Amino acid sequence: MENPASLKNTRNENPRGIMELQSDSGSFSVDKARLAALVKNKNHEILGELGGVEGIISILRTNPVVGIHGSPQDLHHRRKTFGDNTFRRARVHWFVDILVSCFTDISNVVVLALSMYVVVSGIIINGRETGWKEGTYAFIIYLVFFIFSPIFELGIETYFQKAIEVCRLVIVLRNGLMQQILYKKLLVGDVVYLKKGDKVPADGLFLDGHSLELDESKITGLKEEQTLPKMEKVDNSNPFLSAGAEVVDGHGTMIVTSVGRNTMCYRSKGEIYSSESTLLESKTKYLEAYLKKIKWVVSFSYLPISLGRYFSGNVRDDNGNRMFIYGETSVLYVSYDIVEIILAMTAISIAMDTSSFTWAIKFNIARAINKLKADNVIVKKISSLEKAALAEESFLEQQMENSDSSKSQFIALAHTENVQDLCINLLVVKYVIGKTVQKKTLLASYN
Repeated sequence: MENPASLKNTRNENPRGIMELQSDSGSFSVDKARLAALVKNKNHEILGELGGVEGIISILRTNPVVGIHGSPQDLHHRRKTFGDNTFRRARVHWFVDILVSCFTDISNVVVLALSMYVVVSGIIINGRETGWKEGTYAFIIYLVFFIFSPIFELGIETYFQKAIEVCRLVIVLRNGLMQQILYKKLLVGDVVYLKKGDKVPADGLFLDGHSLELDESKITGLKEEQTLPKMEKVDNSNPFLSAGAEVVDGHGTMIVTSVGRNTMCYRSKGEIYSSESTLLESKTKYLEAYLKKIKWVVSFSYLPISLGRYFSGNVRDDNGNRMFIYGETSVLYVSYDIVEIILAMTAISIAMDTSSFTWAIKFNIARAINKLKADNVIVKKISSLEKAALAEESFLEQQMENSDSSKSQFIALAHTENVQDLCINLLVVKYVIGKTVQKKTLLASYN
């Protein structure tokens, strides 16, 4: 490992003639607002005023060959001066937010109000001893569902986000050592390695590389179907890299100039690593849309059918008496029965809720990532898990009768991936197959 004192030799090897790494003490001569404007507007004027890329490297006290100093004091000072690479503040009052959202949703308020009406009218009709029960039970059940459903969803989303943090690694140079760190630990001045398929983790400037080309269409804040590819070649004449852009060709290194809330991507989109839909999630969305249509058809078919049966006198109580008799049944009784029918329709709609599909997928993906992480297998692409599961299902159907044919099937499947995915799939499939005794022969053939 090289140390800061030995960088004079490194300086001669550096084509840019970068000065030696400075001490991590003292303030920086540029503020984060000016650095943010540099990449946001691709401002060559500001870049020239700061001395070009070489001047930025000197101002940020870093080195393209060694990186930043990387001591705890240096990291703390950079984090304090320029901020960290996080985008959303923790919601301290999340429970209050859920309560507010629950009682500002007009449909929730209407259902709870109807439940309270059943309570009041039930007491008037059946007396205090038994009249309150039916409406109160309905009110409590709906209230618990409306409050705890978003809490449950928030818990699964938090579990999922923590699990996929391991998928969001970046390669940096610190004190001469190449390291893999979480993107949120990235700091201004870090030297980052980029390759095809990576997302640019922060705003920065190009240092060195070959045929580096970016797709900047995903940092506009528009939906994916509304955007067209926006290719941008990055080199010494156009050194600006925006957070959230995807490397579509080439490789290179960059120096980070802005992180987190100061990046161009945050101002337009609010985040860099947005949740990308996998094939399974996309198929599930089609299924959810189809089932949602069925849900509304069933729910709204139930209402006119039930009202028709009620007003035609075909609905009877526990004693066999008709619940509605024209000209005899009071308005209070009729309204009580109609509200109960509406609440029953609401219960059917809730029972057919399709949002649990997404929760189940996220929970199982997160659990699979955590299990693989425990065995020192890092999943860099979530879609690899789905492909590995499909491969395992194919192998199970074949019963592993012929190891050679199974091997050829796996190779055929692997040919549909790029090289990066292939390495991931090999690790994941080996792990999955290794858990099944029937696949020991196949595992041995790959080892």
